[in-house]
Amino acid sequence: MSELAPDPAALGPLAPLVGEWEGDRGYDDAYVYARGREECAQFRELSSFSPAGPAHNGAQALYRLDYTTTAWRMGEEEPFHTEIGYWFWDAEHELIMRALVTPRGIVVLAGGAARPGDTTLGVC
Repeated sequence: MSELAPDPAALGPLAPLVGEWEGDRGYDDAYVYARGREECAQFRELSSFSPAGPAHNGAQALYRLDYTTTAWRMGEEEPFHTEIGYWFWDAEHELIMRALVTPRGIVVLAGGAARPGDTTLGVC
């Protein structure tokens, strides 16, 4: 069943994220096993956020952003990181949640408090 995109006001503090975002100021500090050392590499990233919902969970109504993120080290064709997931907004409980999965089998669900006009979001 397809869902119509909600009124942006229904997304609360998530509404400003709707759209496509890209940047090239990221830095990846990671241990590179093939070289046996830690390295820092600059990367570019593309993220896309699409509104959807509501999804009903009993009496709870969740509006969400479906999203994808891909990151490439500068000068490389293949991405070193991809993820798909959701940002949820529960207006009644003033709660945001982020759920994501990566192709390496990492799954995360995190949440935090937020209000409709918040411009900084935090989850743990």
